[in-house]
Amino acid sequence: MKKNKSILLSNILLVLLMVAEFILKRNNVSISSLVLKDICILLITIIFNIAIKNDKIKINYSLVAIITLLVGCAFKSFDSFAFLLLYLFIILITISFMSITKYKFEISIVGSVSIIIGLFIIFGLLNILKFSKIILLIITIISLAYLLKNREKSYKIINNMDITTLTVFTILYLVAIIGGVGRYIHSWDEYSYWAYAAKTCINEKSLYAVIEKLGNTRNYPPVATIWHFIVSSFSNEFNESSLYIGISTLVFIYLMPVLTNILENKRKFIIVFTAAAFSFPLLFSGAYTYTLIYVDLLLAAMCTSGLILYDLYKKEKIDRKIYVLILVLITLLKPNGFVFSLTLLLLFYLKDLSIKKIKIKNIFIEIKKYILPGVLIVLAFISWTLLTKSSIIKSTSYDYNLMPAVLKANIGPKLEKQFLLNFFSKLVLSIDKSVIFSFIEIPLFIYLIIVGVMLYVTEEDKDKKIIKVIWPYVIAYIVFFFVTALSLFVMFSKYEAENLASFGRYLNPINIAFFLFALYRITNLKLEKIIPIVCIIIIGFVGFSHITFFLTDIRARRDTGHVSEARRESFKEVIENTEEDSKVFVINQTDEDSIMPLWYARYYCYPRTINSSSTAITWKVKTKENAWDLKKWGLTDRKLEKHLIDYDFDYIFFYSQTDELEKELDEFVDDIDEYEKGKLFKIIKDDQNNLKFELVK
Repeated sequence: MKKNKSILLSNILLVLLMVAEFILKRNNVSISSLVLKDICILLITIIFNIAIKNDKIKINYSLVAIITLLVGCAFKSFDSFAFLLLYLFIILITISFMSITKYKFEISIVGSVSIIIGLFIIFGLLNILKFSKIILLIITIISLAYLLKNREKSYKIINNMDITTLTVFTILYLVAIIGGVGRYIHSWDEYSYWAYAAKTCINEKSLYAVIEKLGNTRNYPPVATIWHFIVSSFSNEFNESSLYIGISTLVFIYLMPVLTNILENKRKFIIVFTAAAFSFPLLFSGAYTYTLIYVDLLLAAMCTSGLILYDLYKKEKIDRKIYVLILVLITLLKPNGFVFSLTLLLLFYLKDLSIKKIKIKNIFIEIKKYILPGVLIVLAFISWTLLTKSSIIKSTSYDYNLMPAVLKANIGPKLEKQFLLNFFSKLVLSIDKSVIFSFIEIPLFIYLIIVGVMLYVTEEDKDKKIIKVIWPYVIAYIVFFFVTALSLFVMFSKYEAENLASFGRYLNPINIAFFLFALYRITNLKLEKIIPIVCIIIIGFVGFSHITFFLTDIRARRDTGHVSEARRESFKEVIENTEEDSKVFVINQTDEDSIMPLWYARYYCYPRTINSSSTAITWKVKTKENAWDLKKWGLTDRKLEKHLIDYDFDYIFFYSQTDELEKELDEFVDDIDEYEKGKLFKIIKDDQNNLKFELVK
């Protein structure tokens, strides 16, 4: 009776919130769309209450509906209906997956979402993303039809479902919403790739458009971009906050398997364990945070999921297709994703091998079942690389290469004896570099010892000799360590390679995954008291304010809005006075904000083509005052003129300029004082290919 009262009260509150959101948004959104949205929410609520007999599931739905509507009232740009639909869709495909496989919720949510991402990558390659809403509707109808056709089994699955797991996911989903709403694009790689790729894919409804427009980073794999596209398909437009909500939701989904043992054996510790496990990556500096749309944290979560699902495959006979699918998706998440997926595959093989005596016969017997997954991983990597490097998809981006030898990734200069000595010296010293950053810092070698001890202690094999337990992890990690170092050696410039640029960042997904895998296994130990102790230590290291970031970083989030607005305002003149298909050359002569204005311009002036390139300094012109810096590879006034002609630029925009630059370019204007009157100029080309800059007033 109390539950029925709670559901009735929540439904009344739901209606009141719909009315409140309608009143608050009626001047910003068309009234007809608001009415239609509210009618849809009411219909879904009625159908949900009639169809679902489990009151606890109804409470979860009501909680999401109420919170999303509350957030919708507080933030005008937030589409509450879209995220309610996304939640229902994730739950629907998860329950359908559970009904087919009989796996637990935390496993099924990973399997079902991975399949959807994989399908949408295929749809992207077939160039039919413009039909995404129809595709999602068809998937929804098929899922509902399957559940109705097998209604007895479906009702049994729904009624016997572990509501604790659903509730944890519901709360995490709401944390993703509250932590992401009102957050705007503000960081380096968000502008240079992740946000720009998502914006292109969402606006043009095409994966090929991303490859066409991304220039030197066109080979970046599509998993994150496709997921952002799926999330956006539930609303009608590109929204920056949705990118943060979407990526956090996906990280939470791939971390759900961490809860498998705690839900089975030590349920009373679920709150402290969830807080510890899901906040642990925050101890790693840089990209491992829920406040960026970088994919490093997602990569760590997917590696964790792969490890746990392999473990469950060995223990509970879960179909290995699920963890193999995750390995393929890891390959398609980052350019170096295949290194992670092949490392995990190697680890699984070595773990299988460690169970038996190491004989030549066993080596070949055990490797057989890993040949097909290995081929799929390599095939996925090679296929995507060939597709993005082929001339089939023509580049419409600005691809200009003007780079000094010291910044090129040439192998020759890196084969010098002194460089090799420096490189290997830095590689050895990297073992001493801190990976955990808190009130104390922990270097990598100490961290790996801690993880090794945890993996040994949590091993369930009765005959557990430390060498037998640890050697697969040690070998897999050593291979991963040196392959990652080799990739820096090959792909990076001499300067970056010698300084092992971002090396720690490339190692951390595996570092995080191994620890979380060990944490997942701790919950199988008979010593109950060790679980809260370990969790409290982790929470103490992370810090309360980091765990509650979604409540405590409101000021920082507001700052991202101000930053985004100011940066967009810098290019207002370009946006309002140029055609969308035009080419705009941006000059930042004073290096104001370093090279970032080119990436800001490309992002905010989309879909215009901007002279942003990671392989050229084209944002300033060589003059006497900066000749010492630009040397032979800077653009002179003559080179600039030829450049503007050759690349057919329509406008030139002076983000910043100097008196010396104005004198250098005085021949291109009728009156040098025009440089003082405005920043945007139309490029006029006569029959003899002579250029003039005409001030856009």
